[in-house]
Amino acid sequence: NFLIQAKLRLFAARAGISRVKTHAQSGTTDVTFSDDESFARFREASYPASLTLEVCYLKDRVRLIHNNVRPARAAREILDLVESVAAETPEEQ
Repeated sequence: NFLIQAKLRLFAARAGISRVKTHAQSGTTDVTFSDDESFARFREASYPASLTLEVCYLKDRVRLIHNNVRPARAAREILDLVESVAAETPEEQ
């Protein structure tokens, strides 16, 4: 899990994500963005086909619902999702 968390931080910054906060008791993770463009890019991204998390768009963030998914699998799926968004994010020149 430590390696997943470290990798998540790297890809999150590239995808314009300013914060990833997991709420263990409710089985959710909130993803907050650094700007509206990053939020829009996340909404338009192609998600991995294996994604079992529920994605809920709130006014200022995305909530990933994983209350029926094992914690290790949820962490891996969140990383896969953020990696896919980061891969579609254009490099800054």
